[in-house]
Amino acid sequence: MRRALASLVALVALATGCGHPGRSFQAESALAERPDPRAVSQPAVAFAVPKEAPRLAGPARRGAAPVVPIVRKLPNGIDVTIVRRRDFPAATVLFVLDRGAAAASPSVASLYAYSLTGDSAEFESREAHEYLQFVGATTQTMAWEDAIVLRVSALSPLLVSALSRATPMFVSPKLTGDELDRVRAHFADDGDPSAEQVSERVLHRGLFGAQHPYAIPVSLVRAADVAAVKRDAVTSFRDMYLTAEHVHVVAVGDVDPDVLVRVLSRATASLPQKPGSTPPKVGPPELACRSRITLVDRPGAKQSQIAIGWPGIAASDPLGAPLLVLSAATGGWLSSRLNLTIRKELGASYGVRMRVNRWSDGGMVEVVGAVDTPRTAVALSGIVSEIGRLRSEPLGDAELDIARTKAIIGAEPGTSNELAFRFANAASHGIGATEALAFWDKVAGVSADAVEAAAKSVLVDDKRCIVIVGDAAKVAADVGALGLARVEVVRDVH
Repeated sequence: MRRALASLVALVALATGCGHPGRSFQAESALAERPDPRAVSQPAVAFAVPKEAPRLAGPARRGAAPVVPIVRKLPNGIDVTIVRRRDFPAATVLFVLDRGAAAASPSVASLYAYSLTGDSAEFESREAHEYLQFVGATTQTMAWEDAIVLRVSALSPLLVSALSRATPMFVSPKLTGDELDRVRAHFADDGDPSAEQVSERVLHRGLFGAQHPYAIPVSLVRAADVAAVKRDAVTSFRDMYLTAEHVHVVAVGDVDPDVLVRVLSRATASLPQKPGSTPPKVGPPELACRSRITLVDRPGAKQSQIAIGWPGIAASDPLGAPLLVLSAATGGWLSSRLNLTIRKELGASYGVRMRVNRWSDGGMVEVVGAVDTPRTAVALSGIVSEIGRLRSEPLGDAELDIARTKAIIGAEPGTSNELAFRFANAASHGIGATEALAFWDKVAGVSADAVEAAAKSVLVDDKRCIVIVGDAAKVAADVGALGLARVEVVRDVH
């Protein structure tokens, strides 16, 4: 035990002493395999609310430790949001570029993000990864619709050392041809897409149009999507948008704000301080799918994947809080309206859920679920009926209280990682830390009238897109007999 403690103390002292970005440390053993650059997780949506007092209330927050953000500004203008948590000696730092798939294309943004683990202007990738492994730090890159993110997590005594190697990956990526080829090879490892993935891609394309920035969910970019992307397109993305003006930093955990600001000021000093390019304007959805039900044929499928979508609202829209309460009342919980109907009464599915995505220039609301093949038409009819009821029948007092509480619980970040992602997602939409915190109060005060107004505004029949992935021979006739729209059968798409 004493030997282990002494080793840990020696490691901390050694790593802290050699953490200056200008010095290089070579680990004794080479890294056998670099981390998969596509280790991606899509965090829950960050919800924007109008400015109001930054206090945390709501039924789910009572008794919880307060979240008090500290906002510092670096000499180059970068905002750093810091939340100190001292329950465990570790910290997560997120570097956020507030330009993502909507500014270029999902393919370009994905290649850019996942190539950040390569060479930088300061370090070769192998040296950087060996060092990060030695100090026990982890990194992760993500592409979102509105941002590129690099996450760095480490024990607090080793955070400065970890940042010395990770920050250059974000600030000065070389994006070499070899690195892009390596990333493409990881995309090529993708297997056949699931029915849910297929339905998502078809739904996005039907709602927004094949050339729209939201046509492909950035989390579902595949090998065929990135195969034709040239290096010039990726480096152009960097040169156009990677400026101090578009960078934000979020740190949550046991971190000293003064030390962090001092380290980041030095490490980000090389970022260009010029206005970034204005991305192309995101156009309105095409809604090419609203006059049909797209049935993607998968012969022999035991279940049908149903996806119903509508164009949603932008992150700055004040309907955001009512829409989240609507989602909590509708799907995602066993006691929600859709699950009581589809799961309990009809016995057609283990669960149906509603998802709300809000981006800087638009959004999307969808209801998704897998149902037994023989019950496909019955389940679809039940979902459509429940959506119609939301527009005409306000939530009762008890149902509203439950929905608001569920929305708050579902939106609350628990871990330091989750809280960091919440602030990072808000920053990518131009939302400050105090506005992001005010979200819980806004949700707690949502009225039944506001929920009904959100349903009437968003869940409109003539803007609805329906996609089913299943056995066409067994479900097409029954689905067509519902009279919702004409059924168009297409072959399985990848």
